[in-house]
Amino acid sequence: MTPGSSTPPSYAPLHNKEDGDSIDGLDMLPLHRSRNPRRENALRAAKVISALVLVAFIVLTFALSFHAVDLLGKIGHLINEPKPASHQRSYKYPCGQTATEAKEKGCIFDIMSMAWQSPECFDEDLHEEFMDLGPWKFYSDETATHELTYEQVSQRGQISWAERRYFVVHCVYGWKAMHRAWQRAWRMDSNLASMAHTELCSRVLKNTSVPLDAMTTRIHVDFPSCN
Repeated sequence: MTPGSSTPPSYAPLHNKEDGDSIDGLDMLPLHRSRNPRRENALRAAKVISALVLVAFIVLTFALSFHAVDLLGKIGHLINEPKPASHQRSYKYPCGQTATEAKEKGCIFDIMSMAWQSPECFDEDLHEEFMDLGPWKFYSDETATHELTYEQVSQRGQISWAERRYFVVHCVYGWKAMHRAWQRAWRMDSNLASMAHTELCSRVLKNTSVPLDAMTTRIHVDFPSCN
């Protein structure tokens, strides 16, 4: 304002808080930072992965715990299971040398292996499977005039005759029995498990010139070890 002037002085208006973005001359920080989509996606993915890893770890821990408990229980059962008497643990010719002796010792006549088997060497499920492929007939000589019962065939010293088909299926039975015994850590008929039996069956199967219904199989019952 100058002396002698009638014009009123002019003043710059003061800024109200609502008129600007600053207080006391300082810029206010924004209430919300600008978002970074990539960073947010990365954080979200990291959280999901962490959650999955945690769940997998918990499930694996429980599974291993249950498995360990089950394994310890089985080991304890084996340790505490009473062993059979020493005379029952002899597997060298466990069925004796005659049908009568084999029955007294609790052995089973296996028509497919043509042998008396101790219970540890008798695969009941496999035996039933191959018996269903029959009927298996046996005769006193190659003329097939007199059929023998299984009881007669099971006697020591009895010579029986059967079709070649029986021998072929007998070989398959022996190989399957050997494989099942190996898988399950079972004992095995010493005859069926021998290389000599495998060689014999190999020769029979390779010879395709003999008809399956030919009466060529000469049989006698055996009393093998149970190895």
